[in-house]
Amino acid sequence: MNDLKLTGHDLVGDGLYLLRFECPPSLLQQYSTPGQYAIIRTSPEQERPAFFAIASSPSDTYVELLIKQSPGSAEHLIGMKKEQTVECQAIQGPGFSLDCSASSPDIHMFSMGSGYAPFRALIRSIAESKERCKLHLWQAAFRLSSVPLLDEMVAFEKDGLISLHLCLDEQTEDTALPFFSGQVQQALENFGEDLKDSRLLWIGSHAFVESLKAALQSIGVDPDRLVTNY
Repeated sequence: MNDLKLTGHDLVGDGLYLLRFECPPSLLQQYSTPGQYAIIRTSPEQERPAFFAIASSPSDTYVELLIKQSPGSAEHLIGMKKEQTVECQAIQGPGFSLDCSASSPDIHMFSMGSGYAPFRALIRSIAESKERCKLHLWQAAFRLSSVPLLDEMVAFEKDGLISLHLCLDEQTEDTALPFFSGQVQQALENFGEDLKDSRLLWIGSHAFVESLKAALQSIGVDPDRLVTNY
């Protein structure tokens, strides 16, 4: 077992927190691919451990988790104070092992809320390479304030790392940032580019992926090409 020590605790969106942990080198060595997850046990009495996708890059010297406020393990982690520790059994999962050279097809990433975490890890990892393919991030949220790490997403786009597609289905006020007023699935149907040769990644609920599949099928894209990180 490994102890993660909390060193950073930031509110990064409505009910969303980015937690940074110091962890032993032996555990960091298990993290090799963006999209992998940490297996966390918040108390000895916990019957089953919780799985949290890692939001930092495998090259970082720490582990970051993007946590949505909710009962159970997430609530325990959010309630931690700096220097407190939590038990991590292992870092596992296939993650997203992708070629992203300049000649490889575009990558479209579809996420909602804290599902952005493994895509953040992927973007940060790809940013370290000298050449890269085109990355699209389709981020769903209720409103602009619900988008996790929004300033960082905007910076990624300004740096040419991603094309950001914000889909906000409850945003009524004007914003300085462009967004689609509706859900990702509706935005896809209005997207002008051909996705048939692109690589399609998703993180989210069963309902989210089922509606994504229906939207892709409606624009002539094979929905079975959607892949996730487990």
